[in-house]
Amino acid sequence: MKKHVFHMAYDATDFYLTTEEGHGQDLERIAGLLEGGGADTVAARIRDHADHSAASFMRTLTSLLDTARPTPIP
Repeated sequence: MKKHVFHMAYDATDFYLTTEEGHGQDLERIAGLLEGGGADTVAARIRDHADHSAASFMRTLTSLLDTARPTPIP
């Protein structure tokens, strides 16, 4: 189920193979997706998501560190 959710999250369900398909029954469909640039599109979505997650993590971490600093006494 995790693999299916991963494929759905990146709009890559065309690349999701059931056990039967994974044994070569749908090899032409996958080859067409790879040759047609589908894999590049999915990889770009994954990179964009990773970049967004990293930026969000850094914003959260910075915010937490800024609030943890003691306020200087004037």
